[in-house]
Amino acid sequence: MNSTNFAKSLKAINLAFLCVLTLSFSARAYTPAPIVEVPAGSKLAVKLTSNFNSADCVDGTQIVFKTVEETTCDGSVVLPVDTLITGKIYIPPAVPKNGIKAVRIKLETIDLVGQGQVPFTGTLVARGGLLYVRRDLATVQIAVAGLGQSAPLGTSMCMMSPPSKAWIRKQQLALAKYEETKSKLIAYGAEWGSTVLLSKRNQQIDLREGDVVRIELTDPLRVRKPAVQ
Repeated sequence: MNSTNFAKSLKAINLAFLCVLTLSFSARAYTPAPIVEVPAGSKLAVKLTSNFNSADCVDGTQIVFKTVEETTCDGSVVLPVDTLITGKIYIPPAVPKNGIKAVRIKLETIDLVGQGQVPFTGTLVARGGLLYVRRDLATVQIAVAGLGQSAPLGTSMCMMSPPSKAWIRKQQLALAKYEETKSKLIAYGAEWGSTVLLSKRNQQIDLREGDVVRIELTDPLRVRKPAVQ
């Protein structure tokens, strides 16, 4: 083999080697990151992106929240600040009495980095039947109805001794009250993964841009971890 052919062969070998290295590096650099799961019950602090008033609300009105805190999983930020969570507002089929207004918020999607919009289920976090809304330096309270409550304690308990008649009567009354409340909530449109807001008598439900609330995941959320370059 003369020197010219040897040089050409060496150049071809070097070029092939560089191609292999480039492809190998690219495969490592762009290998899809593993999927992690944000568990059900996780709470996200979010703010409303626009004003909302029940007087102007129509069935199907869109409502959008932005996260105000990062959510981390396995040491990586999987939900950065300003992640969008989108839902719709529905008017319950049955209108509460005594001048009380009701609307149902159903969260539907979340925008994930590298995944686009994916299904999302969650409810607005309430304590003692009240939604606490942080508005500037104040806190606003809105009544909330939901199907998250369970049947009365003791209706399915195993007991070491026969229950008294008074205990049985108490449980029967509690169970009847629970079923009555559940029926009313279903009439208001309450369902799994949604939140029904109730106004005070003869008032409107008023939420404003920038109001901060918390959302609790009712189902796990599968998120792709950020790729490590």
